[in-house]
Amino acid sequence: MCTGTLTDDVNQGLLTEPRRFKLLREMLVALEFIHRQHMVHLDVKPDNIFLKNDQFKLGDFGLVSRATRDQDVEEGDSRYMSMELLSGGHSDLTKSDLFSLGATIYEICLGRPLPMNGQEWQDIRHGRLLPLPNTSQDLAEIIRQMMGPVAAMRPTAKQLLDHPQLLSDEQKALRLEKNRVMQANMQLQAQMQAQQQFNNQFAAGGGAAVPGMPPKRPLLRANTWSGRSFSLNL
Repeated sequence: MCTGTLTDDVNQGLLTEPRRFKLLREMLVALEFIHRQHMVHLDVKPDNIFLKNDQFKLGDFGLVSRATRDQDVEEGDSRYMSMELLSGGHSDLTKSDLFSLGATIYEICLGRPLPMNGQEWQDIRHGRLLPLPNTSQDLAEIIRQMMGPVAAMRPTAKQLLDHPQLLSDEQKALRLEKNRVMQANMQLQAQMQAQQQFNNQFAAGGGAAVPGMPPKRPLLRANTWSGRSFSLNL
């Protein structure tokens, strides 16, 4: 039913940074839905991410499990597995899904396959990541958070979806409009405060001239039939 996998896109060199953010957002939407059902995927990797109508789809639910469980879970691909999953830390397996997705994006940005074992494998799971070429600081920081060595410190899928770079077009437009309204309200409030301060100073002076304001000038009225003039202090 799908036209290909994420691996095909990677091999064809189609994953520009905007497309990487698109991939990350759509996978986070999928994981947020799964985690909301108190389930976990446990096998997030490029070969299990499919393409249909230019949308990324998460597939292959052969290892799906409860988000919290006491017994062992079936192991997936070691290149994308978190350390706590291998060491029996099953108190919140949703964070293992986040690690696997982070490792998937990390591999794409790194430009080569991740190791299955060895020193680099250990370094990755202790938070020692390599510099990522042609990758923005925003994306590199998101990856670092998702692959953090302490599972409890990793953000949830829902939290990550609130990142400015991972909002939908509709959410971005709504947030922009909210910011405009907030700025307009702040300007209006500042104007009202300035007006209130002027009124208070004027009242405290009994209607006298307020410091900084130009003094009043008398209004001259001419008597048209006598040519004489008189003044009124208003």
